[in-house]
Amino acid sequence: MERGEADARSSFCHLHMFFLAEAGRAIHFVTVTWMIYYETEDPLVLGSLVGFCFLPSVLLMPWIGVIVDRWIHKHLVIIALLTSSGGMAVFLGVILLDHMQIGWIIGCHMLIQVAGSLFRPAIQAFVAEQFQLKELPVIYSRSSALGILGGLLGATAGGLMTGYLGVVVSAIVHGWLDTTIALGGAAAGMAGAWWWRQAKHHVVTHSFFIIVLGLTIVFFSSSFYSAMIGLFLIGAGTTWVRVLLQSVQQMATDRAYHGRLASLRMLLNQGAVTISAPVFGFVAVQAGVEFIYGILTVPVVFCIVYGWVLSRKQRFKRLIEVAA
Repeated sequence: MERGEADARSSFCHLHMFFLAEAGRAIHFVTVTWMIYYETEDPLVLGSLVGFCFLPSVLLMPWIGVIVDRWIHKHLVIIALLTSSGGMAVFLGVILLDHMQIGWIIGCHMLIQVAGSLFRPAIQAFVAEQFQLKELPVIYSRSSALGILGGLLGATAGGLMTGYLGVVVSAIVHGWLDTTIALGGAAAGMAGAWWWRQAKHHVVTHSFFIIVLGLTIVFFSSSFYSAMIGLFLIGAGTTWVRVLLQSVQQMATDRAYHGRLASLRMLLNQGAVTISAPVFGFVAVQAGVEFIYGILTVPVVFCIVYGWVLSRKQRFKRLIEVAA
């Protein structure tokens, strides 16, 4: 089999795996989120439990990175997907047997989060060894787009499930908003290579500026439709930032450390979720959900400033030029 044919086959399998994996993850996440809210009817409790469910992943992340760098990436991806599927199967069994309790929800969610924490650095390292460095932005953009579309399908299925369980109106509204973010992310993923070429070494500042614009629109929004515009921009901007981080990290890092660097990025990501989820739950109860978007603009503005500093560094410019 020639190199080009092998790359095409690898790309096809990788993209469809992302689609199916994200579809399953979205079904679970939407169902769990609304079942917790249905049981508690308290945003503060919901935020605290969501943050608590990320805690095992945060604690295990440093060891996961080492494991990814030392084991066969393909095998780790399979193990992570099987573990995640097992956790979802248990969760489904508990629902069908009508034994649903908060303890079961949290336990299954923790297991699936840990599996996801293994899957993401493993699949990123696996992709990096299958393709040339200059191809990574395109591959990550396409996988993000297809993964988001899978998540969109999964969120729809999860919404139908929560509707069946009795959480109807709120789930429908959440479904529309989640769909808007997903569409923004999917559009950004499909246009990722084009955006990279247009923005060049200013891709960081431009992407974060779009996020700030979306956050600001949602914060000052007075209607459902204007909020959807803001959420679309948030979905697009965050997707471009994620693709940028994955691509630059893999291009700038030795292959022997891909797993550890990916896990470090996820440690910071999930650590932020663990800390901020209860805080945002408190803000939602005391001041309203819209104020969360106003608060989020503050760190993103700092990211824009850092992006401007980064855009002036020669090594970063060279990496962007190689991919563009």
